[in-house]
Amino acid sequence: MILSEDATVEGFVINPYGENIPFSRSLIESLREQKAQHAENASVTPFIVEKDTPVQLGVPREYPEALVRTLTAHFKKQKAVQAAYLQLMVREGEESYLIVVDFTGDQRSVFDAIASVARPHLNGKYLDLIPLDSDFGQSAVRHVAPFYKRKRGFLFG
Repeated sequence: MILSEDATVEGFVINPYGENIPFSRSLIESLREQKAQHAENASVTPFIVEKDTPVQLGVPREYPEALVRTLTAHFKKQKAVQAAYLQLMVREGEESYLIVVDFTGDQRSVFDAIASVARPHLNGKYLDLIPLDSDFGQSAVRHVAPFYKRKRGFLFG
């Protein structure tokens, strides 16, 4: 309302009769720009782990059901993803969800879409995405079943 072209209001105040907090039009514009910039910069950031970095993998103690449901629904709509595996990864004391993805197409766009869909369900953890065709991806899922696997149709003739 305040930022609309025909607005006559210059802002608003929270708690006007106590310790008030004023929000001017310029402050609101700045906050909107910051939000847009943050959303623009919130894509997947490549991060390379050095080869000898110790990493522990396992099943998450509290399985992230909402994350898995959301990603499964997303993958059903995205034909590029063939399978996905979930692990809890601990690297340098930091826990994150590791998702190993079997996909076709452009890695950046596939991973950006996954990160965007997953972000609200990470419960304060980071998300690491690794392609299945990498050495680390292969070793990470050696004894793990995928939480998502695209069903392939069969032709009978």
